[in-house]
Amino acid sequence: MSAAITADAIKEIVNLAERGRQPVFTTEREPKHVYYLNKGDGDYVRVFGDPAPLTATVNSIVGMATLMAHEGDSNSAVWYSRTGIIGVLDHTIGRRKVVTMPLKPSPQMDAIKDLAARKAYSQRELILFLRTMFLDCLDRSGDIINVLRSIRFDLQDAGTSEAKHGKSSIGRQMRSEISGASELPEIITLAVPPFAGNILQRGQWVLVRMALEPSPETQSFQFFPLAGEMDIAWAAAEDELLSSLTTALEFQKAEPRIYHGQPN
Repeated sequence: MSAAITADAIKEIVNLAERGRQPVFTTEREPKHVYYLNKGDGDYVRVFGDPAPLTATVNSIVGMATLMAHEGDSNSAVWYSRTGIIGVLDHTIGRRKVVTMPLKPSPQMDAIKDLAARKAYSQRELILFLRTMFLDCLDRSGDIINVLRSIRFDLQDAGTSEAKHGKSSIGRQMRSEISGASELPEIITLAVPPFAGNILQRGQWVLVRMALEPSPETQSFQFFPLAGEMDIAWAAAEDELLSSLTTALEFQKAEPRIYHGQPN
């Protein structure tokens, strides 16, 4: 027992000596916002910093604006970016509050991003992909589904293949080109929700131009965003996010400072 006490005492003496050389230090016995300042004469001053901020999470822009209006003041601020909205409020009780609203890309935006790694779609795969993932995003793409269904690829054994809803057929007539390709656009425009969870209204969805290239040799299609389209789409999404945030704050009569990015 005495050896243990001696070891503990020595350890405490060492700790005190180390602290004595530090101008500022904390101790586990105090809250994290309590500090000790070394006055240099062997004495210390106990000081209090800002306590850790309160935290909250909201799942809508209206919820963020409501908190900013009811609990914030003129020193409050809000940051927005494609990854989320963060509000910092100077709370009425004198303790800051950080409110977060995380944002995730929509399944459609994730799917477009992943297209760069996919080499090609078969005719049936592409039709199914568009009808399931992008069914509500094809308003600017004409009758692309039926155009794709009408495409016929030549086969090496003097046959043709055709994909239609509910059936697949093989003919025997040889063609030297893709039948129906003249109706196939080289570029189609998708209007997609940028964020998961219906954060923005449909009129605020962003546009992404996609290249559509048939390959007779492999009887398949390449489908991918044009260079730079994703950056343009995300910039547009952030503009729409700012517009919705500003409208909600004005409605709630909240006037925080608004910044792009994230707080340091």
